[in-house]
Amino acid sequence: MHFTDMFSRFSKVYTMERKSQVGEKLLEYLMFCAENNVAVQCIQSDGAQEYVGAGTLFQKVCSENKITTRKSLPYMHFSNGAAERHILTTMQKAFCLLAHKSLTPQYWAYALLYASEMNNLMPHSAFGNKETPYWRWHERIPDLSGVHCFGSDVRINVPLDSGEWKKYATPKGWMGIYVGF
Repeated sequence: MHFTDMFSRFSKVYTMERKSQVGEKLLEYLMFCAENNVAVQCIQSDGAQEYVGAGTLFQKVCSENKITTRKSLPYMHFSNGAAERHILTTMQKAFCLLAHKSLTPQYWAYALLYASEMNNLMPHSAFGNKETPYWRWHERIPDLSGVHCFGSDVRINVPLDSGEWKKYATPKGWMGIYVGF
């Protein structure tokens, strides 16, 4: 599930195990927006039952927060242009990330989140390729010091003051895969 702010085109992706979790993810998104002093006024969805069904947590959260909900007509995906474009672009990038490092589908969610975050950091065509969604959302340049290539080999070191570390009996670390920031 993802939310895209139409002013900045900044997108936030949430992974779910069940469609019934959309209300919980909406609450997470609203907390994220509140931390960034952004007020959500309207949410447009594709009209799926988990969004528009009476009595769902999603509808309750929207009514409590005075958020207007709109739904597109059936089989009218083009009316959700920005959302559909984001989904397509993010999924294509996630597939490429997995294929490039020959990773199994168990890393799919990590690749999807990484691709979405990277989309927010790249110049967007809606702004003449001069501004990034991150810049328009946060009004500052992002700190990219912690960003590395998805799927890179990383070494995880056991801290010396950890109770798990024994001078000679245990390895000082292990190898892993970088899956996001």
